[in-house]
Amino acid sequence: METGGDLAQVNGLTFRRDGAAISTSPRDFIEDLDALPWPAWDLVDIEGYAARPCMSTLPKRRYMTLFTSRACPYRCNYCHDVFGKVFRARSPENVVAEIEEISRRYGITEFECVDDIVNIDNRRAERICDLSIERGLEIGITFPNGLRADRLPRALLEKLRRAGTRTISFAVESASERIQKETQKKMNLQRLAQAVRDANELGILCTGFFMLGFPGETREELQSTVNFALSIPLHTAHFFIVTPFQGTPLSERYSSEVRRHAGSFETFHYILGSTNLSAVSDQELYRIQRTAWLRFYLQPRRMWQLLRSYPEKRGLLVKAARLLGHKVVRNRRRPDALLRLSLAST
Repeated sequence: METGGDLAQVNGLTFRRDGAAISTSPRDFIEDLDALPWPAWDLVDIEGYAARPCMSTLPKRRYMTLFTSRACPYRCNYCHDVFGKVFRARSPENVVAEIEEISRRYGITEFECVDDIVNIDNRRAERICDLSIERGLEIGITFPNGLRADRLPRALLEKLRRAGTRTISFAVESASERIQKETQKKMNLQRLAQAVRDANELGILCTGFFMLGFPGETREELQSTVNFALSIPLHTAHFFIVTPFQGTPLSERYSSEVRRHAGSFETFHYILGSTNLSAVSDQELYRIQRTAWLRFYLQPRRMWQLLRSYPEKRGLLVKAARLLGHKVVRNRRRPDALLRLSLAST
């Protein structure tokens, strides 16, 4: 632009020319992530950042995010492809050095790791833990997405806990073998369940992610997912409606069947959903979702476990009151009641 060159010669751009949108060829992925500078944290309003909702189930607090790797080699058909499928990672030394720098300069001791999949290379994950432990870093780490649940042996979980891990989110999605296969998730549910049990025993707060309404999903398959959520020692759970986002294989395959609200991207909502690809009616799908929330959180054992483990008891009681409050009961037939349920339980 400074020299008057042709933007069409630069890969990785989309721009307008004479009213038409032009997209150039994809840009090559960056292989050496250690060559990149760390984010300009000095430009962030840390207090303002802490006041906003975070991805993890923990209450608002002063924290910063860690992004230690790019790409996920798995090919789940509902997921994005922003970083490609070739895993690239920063070195453990680079990651721990950034943690030390943030802690020293800003007094931050809480971190959220937002990678797509940290533990595709467990030796690297263990090395990050070892370095953190060796250097005596007294930090808390949460994993709101970024861990493949059936690749979490107890030995790695033990190191993660010693390194400061406080919460892990387990992306189960579905308990149906058919759906696991068709979505290309191919999660080993037995290994996942064992990882949840191990993490629970080690004192890590466990959250489960579940998706309801996959293509052709039957009532029995939906109920099997809910029952699986109830059977493992999770502290919290989220029951989302399947959303075929544009650009995903799921959207491309079922584009002619997708029912969307008119409007912009903001009409998509993870909880309420805007589509129904399942074999049950809209009304039944929402009923199963609503009862899943209630069955999960009204279990006395679960309530006691969450109360005992949650770090901020007062905030938890407020959320519980919202879940059981008159607004949810009074509006239980309205779709936005589902939103109230989700906000109350996250």
